Amino acid sequence: MGFVDSKYLVITIKIVLTKFTIYAMIILERKTEGTTMKGCRAIEKSEVTEILNSLNISDKALVLTGLTFGTRISETLSLTFGNVRDNLLYIHSQKDSENAGFPIPANYRQAVEELRAYYESQGITVTGKTYLFLSREGEKSPMTSRQAQRIVKASCDKLGITGNVSTHSLRKTFVTATYTPLARMWYRR
Repeated sequence: MGFVDSKYLVITIKIVLTKFTIYAMIILERKTEGTTMKGCRAIEKSEVTEILNSLNISDKALVLTGLTFGTRISETLSLTFGNVRDNLLYIHSQKDSENAGFPIPANYRQAVEELRAYYESQGITVTGKTYLFLSREGEKSPMTSRQAQRIVKASCDKLGITGNVSTHSLRKTFVTATYTPLARMWYRR
């Protein structure tokens, strides 16, 4: 029998790591203020609205998945209708982190239902094993990451959105929107 209950130790470690991560983000934000970081960029709120309004239902649901849940493109493209149940989206991690269920906001649920209706109107039988984002090659395989990248890039080009915007920008936008307010909150303490 140890001095500390392992459940409480794990919770304490997670809290310390979260605080450390937020503190590191604050320092990084200060050091990079006014500079441009390499790689893709986060998408501005006004640009998100423009992009979503310009897409068909399948492409809109694809973009919403990345923006709403911060998924990697590989995780997004592996989702099936079976992953959306009980008002949760169950995501299977592709990079050794834990699998998890996330609450589904109303706009995402609506997009998934519209996507289901669209597929059914095209004669596609939707089951729990049907991929949310189907390949153009047929209804049995998921969209490729290259095709997803083309969708995001074409939408941005059409709208005149410049800079290095890619499918990873969806994840970066999610992280920026989620962690920036948290970092500022912790810094004020």
